[in-house]
Amino acid sequence: MPIARVALPVAATTSFDYWIPSGLTAERGAIVRARLARRSLIGVVMEIIDRSEIPRERLQPIEAAIQDVPAFTPDLLDLAAFVASYYQEPLGLVIAQMLPPLRSAKQPVRPTREPVAALRFTERGASALASMVKRAPRLRAMHEDWQRAPDAIMTVEAQSALSPRLKNALKRWLAEGFVERATAVAPAGATHPEVAQAQATATHLNPDQQRALAAIALRERVFAPFLLQGITGSGKTEVYLAAAARAIAGGGQVLILVPEINLTPQFHQRIVDALPGRSAVMLHSRLPANERMRH
Repeated sequence: MPIARVALPVAATTSFDYWIPSGLTAERGAIVRARLARRSLIGVVMEIIDRSEIPRERLQPIEAAIQDVPAFTPDLLDLAAFVASYYQEPLGLVIAQMLPPLRSAKQPVRPTREPVAALRFTERGASALASMVKRAPRLRAMHEDWQRAPDAIMTVEAQSALSPRLKNALKRWLAEGFVERATAVAPAGATHPEVAQAQATATHLNPDQQRALAAIALRERVFAPFLLQGITGSGKTEVYLAAAARAIAGGGQVLILVPEINLTPQFHQRIVDALPGRSAVMLHSRLPANERMRH
């Protein structure tokens, strides 16, 4: 009888053994649902064993295999084990931070309609929305970010990053004629908005920052460590944001690690200000479950 050793999100230093029911596939790295006492928990299979120290009659079966997200790969399992060992944290709690929130089996999965076109303000919307959103902080913030975006166009990516409430607001504005789909083609010789944004970001750098930016290898698309050394307040972040703008303009993506969670909100705002119109996804341990699932 195959037995799965499962790491569960509890404050325990050991994993838990469960027998694998016939017809259920549960290999190493599989995400499963198992019962611990009276709770049904989500865990990850760490290994498959033939025998357990727990008597057969005391072993419980795995309730289900979770198919919503891919199984953990060996390198992710190794990473989880390293983090658990280095920070003296239970393995199951570390793995829980690596999992997105999973829908309950009782909750229906509602299909979502993804945005299909960039949006821009109509003449009517440009004059009316500014006063309409004054008393709605989230709508006002979205409206202001939108106005700062290149050509005042909200891209499909930026729309996808919005909360459901803001997406519904866009649908209402579209239906009421305040916004429209941006289908116009840029004239010949025009600079792509993202390239123009990267150029504008770089022009604000001083000569030392310009030299540092030029030394960062972006075109080779190969791994190349780069250390920018400077005292606090010397402008290192501006260099990296300019490099990020160039990478995005070249069709790439950027991953930025923030060393202190208390700095996350203000740093997020710096990214939004430096890269208007781009969707900046922030993932951290204090992110609400619905936001983690959306990202």
